[in-house]
Amino acid sequence: MDSSRIQALGWTPEISLEQGVAGAYRWYLDNKIAGAARQPTAVA
Repeated sequence: MDSSRIQALGWTPEISLEQGVAGAYRWYLDNKIAGAARQPTAVA
């Protein structure tokens, strides 16, 4: 991922892309069961 244009404006990332993806994946694993419990059920 090329962030050179926004970095030229003075922005710097707080975490790396790899850390961000790993954190998002960890969050998903921690929350997927809770999310599945919230799925609506079909009405017959």
